[in-house]
Amino acid sequence: MKYFFLAYAIVAALVIGLLPMRGEKTAKTPIRLFPDMDDQDKLKAQKPSSFFADGVGSREPVDGTQPVGFLADVAPEGERLKSAKVDKIKMISGGLCALLTLVSAVLLFGPKATWTANYAYSWLFALFFFFTLAVGGCFWTLLHNVSNSGWGTSVRRVFENLGSVYPYLFIFAIPLLFPKVQQYLYEWMNLHRGIDTHGESVKAALHHSSDPHDHLLYVKYWYLNIPFWYGRFIFYFVGLSAVILG
Repeated sequence: MKYFFLAYAIVAALVIGLLPMRGEKTAKTPIRLFPDMDDQDKLKAQKPSSFFADGVGSREPVDGTQPVGFLADVAPEGERLKSAKVDKIKMISGGLCALLTLVSAVLLFGPKATWTANYAYSWLFALFFFFTLAVGGCFWTLLHNVSNSGWGTSVRRVFENLGSVYPYLFIFAIPLLFPKVQQYLYEWMNLHRGIDTHGESVKAALHHSSDPHDHLLYVKYWYLNIPFWYGRFIFYFVGLSAVILG
């Protein structure tokens, strides 16, 4: 079982890499082991259609008719949220945001170490709770577009809205960049910063240390090193945000 997940990942990568993927253009008749009803006569939501002269698959209701499942009191321009109706809520939320930002700053960077130690864990947990929601929204949006599916049309906007907050999570991740917060979350960083290098690199100092724990950190140094940690941080919170924002 020790190497099961490694073997599973390798086999999965080989299978995905060797199997033919959709996307190539060819004049040959496609081989369909499982017919997926691509050729049946139907309209896909928000997709083009050669059946109509204008090439648009989504059609307006016929004049004088009421589509099944639609309420008669729906506004002609659709349901919209008027900003003026939520101005008060936005002001209250903005005030609470400013107040709680100050409280969080005091707890994370205040004079008492116990405040920082306890609150840093809570901050990290809350950050990655919402991080997983945002990444999940990005994943399902990408999957919907890559697979060109019709099944996700009804929930696509929900996924897009979830994913759209991903770039702003960088703001909440900024405290993790400071050693004052890192020292309570990443013990290996403390060892890297505190080890006596004797003029050597940190990696060499870990290798020559008499402490067996330091040797374990030496073995894992390719991944657990401070420059690479900051590189991963930039990739996830800056690089992917730039891709999402386009």
